[in-house]
Formats: sequence, structure tokens, C-alpha cells
Amino acid sequence: MKRRVDLLSCLRCGHQPLERQGPIARCNECGRAYPMRRPGLIDCLPAAADDERRLELLLSPRQWLRLGKEAYTRRLTPPDPDLYETMRSHAGGLLLQIGCGSGRLLDELAVHPWRLRIGVDRRLAPLLRAHRSPLSGAQCLLVRASPYRIPLRDKLIDAIVINHLFSVFKDPSAVVFEAVRLLAPAGVLVCRVERRHHEPLRRLLASAGFAYYRLGDWWVSKRLDAQSEALAERAR
Repeated sequence: MKRRVDLLSCLRCGHQPLERQGPIARCNECGRAYPMRRPGLIDCLPAAADDERRLELLLSPRQWLRLGKEAYTRRLTPPDPDLYETMRSHAGGLLLQIGCGSGRLLDELAVHPWRLRIGVDRRLAPLLRAHRSPLSGAQCLLVRASPYRIPLRDKLIDAIVINHLFSVFKDPSAVVFEAVRLLAPAGVLVCRVERRHHEPLRRLLASAGFAYYRLGDWWVSKRLDAQSEALAERAR
């Protein structure tokens, strides 16, 4: 990978990769242009598609309160040891977080030697905050895009992290099946959901062809066609 835009594909025609032309990334096949809001931050949605209002309608006031308390608690506590252990054993390739927001989790995972950390979110304002992080640099790519249609090439990503799958996304199944498209054959999908969503997540992972196990609050999953015997024994 010589440039970060080499990982991107066109949402209109599927041509890959895009070509960097000054402040835009352009598809040489259909000519569609995607603005680079900042170096390493590409915008693949029109301004009218910003989902701040839709997200407010999707999340209940109780959920907003819980997420706010959780964010405050995380500032006072060390990184999650279970997530640290999981990512340590799968680090070294391309990491993608779907629904990265302001990039707190991407920054936390920067302790591992990733080839590139990629964050995707529909909302531009949190991505701009993530771009201002001291850890956002040449080893980080931020993409404003729909979580159901991410402009990345197939079977490219080595590890995907999704947090609060059923609370944040309107169509969790579409997010997981987009992750299936993006995961490399030996890639790993790591999810965290609330306790009341454990059973729906179990059914969703099974329907998407994943074997999985629990590590604390995190669900670690691999495709059945690429799983190891050890993973199959731990799968529930």
C-alpha cells in the first residue's frame, strides 16, 4: 500500500482504486469525485446525508445517558484488558472500526502495531474531532460513509471492531454482512453489545457464517470457512 486512497473503491461504479488529485479522490472510470476534508479524511457522502438528527431519533434518552456515563467512566479507567488481549493477538494488519465516532477506540487501539487504522462514520463532526487527535496521522484513515456501503475493497480488512451494534445502527444485519464482504479470509470481527442484545447477536453471527466466542464483554468471530480447530472448539 503506497497511498491510503489505494484502499478505496468508487461507490458509483465499483472501480478501484481511486486516484488522488489535489483535495479530491477521483474515480478514473466514471469521474465521480470524493472531497478530502483533511489529509487522511475522505468524505463519501453529500452534506445532506449527515445523520446527527437520525441518530438522535434512533437512540432513546436512556441510551444517550448510558453512553454518556460510559464515556465518562472510560476517561477515569485504564483500557479494556479483554479488548487489549484480543487485539494484541490479531494486530499487524488493517484495522477497521465501523461507527468510530470521534475516534476514542481507534486511539486506544493505536498501542498495537497496525499497518493502518481505518475509522468509518456517517457523521462529519465526530470525524473532524478524530482527525485532530495526536494519534491521527499517516497510520490512520478516516472515511465518512454509510456503514451499509463502505468504499473499501473486498476481503481487505484483517480486524473489524463494532461497538453497540444494535443501539447505534438502524440495520445491524446490514452492518455485519458488510463486514463479511470486507473481512480477509482469516480476518476477525470483534463486537460488543448490551446484555439484552446477546441473543440477537448470537443469531446474527450464526446466520452470517461466523464461529464465535466470548472474551469478557467482547464477541470474537471468524468465518466458518477459515476458522481454526481451536476456534471451533470454543464456539458456542
